[in-house]
Amino acid sequence: MLFATPSFLFISSFLMFFSYRENVPAGFWKNRIKFIFIPYIIWSLLYTLILSLLYRNTWPTLEKIILNILTGQFHIYFILIVGQFYLIFILFQRIKQREKFLQLPALILIFLFNFIYLFIFTYYSSPYDILDLLWKRYYLFFPAWIFYFFLGGYLAYNFERFKNWLRKNGNLINIITILTIIFTLITVNRPVTSKRPEILIFATGMILYLFHFTYKLEKEIPFITLISRFSFGIYLSHPLFYNLLHQYYLGVHPWLFFGISLGLQLGGGLILTYLISSIPGGQYVVGKIQKSNRKTSTSIDKSIKVDNWLQNISNL
Repeated sequence: MLFATPSFLFISSFLMFFSYRENVPAGFWKNRIKFIFIPYIIWSLLYTLILSLLYRNTWPTLEKIILNILTGQFHIYFILIVGQFYLIFILFQRIKQREKFLQLPALILIFLFNFIYLFIFTYYSSPYDILDLLWKRYYLFFPAWIFYFFLGGYLAYNFERFKNWLRKNGNLINIITILTIIFTLITVNRPVTSKRPEILIFATGMILYLFHFTYKLEKEIPFITLISRFSFGIYLSHPLFYNLLHQYYLGVHPWLFFGISLGLQLGGGLILTYLISSIPGGQYVVGKIQKSNRKTSTSIDKSIKVDNWLQNISNL
């Protein structure tokens, strides 16, 4: 599961570059503030209240609430990273020869920079006390994830070539995926986290594999389509059910514990997101929900279907 957060960040970048190749549309920030950042503030407040009452039996202070919102104390810190990606993307669009930064040599250099950045914060302690806060929250800053931003841009700008490469190199992609999994199992020690430098390699392998896997699908999978429609709300809400209920099944086998947790968080998040999205103003709590598209065709050309799929997702 360590590839999940990097993949989310990659997708955010990929869809921006894919959808807005030439310029940033009007209302870019307005829509994201309404349907991404307002939900972030609401859920940060909610988690602060619940965890403080649940584990400390006390109300949080206003200072604690503001600090948690500004420093991404919960799993939704990802949204703060995406916000930085939005800003970088807007600035990037103003560079006249920006395509030079989306070529393979530049991508390799950015990968090395990102790897070194993560390596330093993973394997070395803060040299000065004044830098302790930076060392604790280094992953809140875009250099910790910058490779995924440019990888998304690189594949979006070269998407036609990338699709042809996917079609011709299925076996190679499978081998790359297996090797990156083995590499990760061998190299990753504690702490086990998606912020480790080795995960750059693993997540890239998984991103290639997921593209390859979905490209070969003959038709949409209804369950995955359903989850994707409500995915942002599920992402925001899923730990809520774990925090409230996990103490009731702590003694079970680890695999059963994982299965119960997955079912609770996925099912609970889906139901809660659906209910909230059904009431007026719900989009400001769980984000904007895509409308269901029941008309699908198995005879559609795959390349057209992939492009339409990406365009539909970019409307989120």
